Amino acid sequence: MRRSLLILTALSLLLGSPALAGEQAVDESSCPPPEITHAYDTEELRVHVKLPASGCPPSEHHMFMVSASITRFDDIGPTDSIDRSVMCGPFPAAEDHDPEYPPAQYFCDVEVALDHPPVETIKYDIDVGYPGATSPRNRTVILACSSDDETAACDE
Repeated sequence: MRRSLLILTALSLLLGSPALAGEQAVDESSCPPPEITHAYDTEELRVHVKLPASGCPPSEHHMFMVSASITRFDDIGPTDSIDRSVMCGPFPAAEDHDPEYPPAQYFCDVEVALDHPPVETIKYDIDVGYPGATSPRNRTVILACSSDDETAACDE
């Protein structure tokens, strides 16, 4: 995950954001956090991240990266992990659209899955990196999951 965050930070500096480029200050609330959903069954934990990009100035007219990682922890520490990053954008700004039509809604999606043993009681960390209005952001979801080869469930 550190590698993904470093890449995200480097890209935001290279590609620029309005706040860094000396343009008008951006309200952090204009860039909503991603929706993070997960599905856990007896074979894998699958995570889907959906980041709204519409109305967020750093995603308008700029390329940006969204990353997601899953780390599996037992009592001793991390036992397995996987991460995925996608490059998104650039998306048009609301003012780029014909005023007679509502502006389109844009999203950036990333999906990642981690296989697991059919029987386990384990903890998973889901880490998501994405651009904020003024700097890179990160969200973490922690799951306690259990599978008995026939049923599987997680609690946040």
